[in-house]
Amino acid sequence: MIACFFPVDLPSDLKKKGDIENLTKLFSKIYEPKQIAERIQAVNVPKGDANSFGYAEAVTNPKYRKATFIACFMGFAQIATGINAII
Repeated sequence: MIACFFPVDLPSDLKKKGDIENLTKLFSKIYEPKQIAERIQAVNVPKGDANSFGYAEAVTNPKYRKATFIACFMGFAQIATGINAII
């Protein structure tokens, strides 16, 4: 749920987009400068088809974020109100 409001760029997503500049900034916070190039090469980019869809896509893509939030809220509301016990 929190990822709906604070989307995070994962290293694999940055590498997939070709955004090496932001990937370098991210890794500079974690690794020493001499290790950054080696770590960037070590990042695995998943090889899925163009139509693949995952949990990260559901919460980080603005197109699906609202629908994902509504679906999660509806599930929570059912549990919180006890409507499942009545039905």
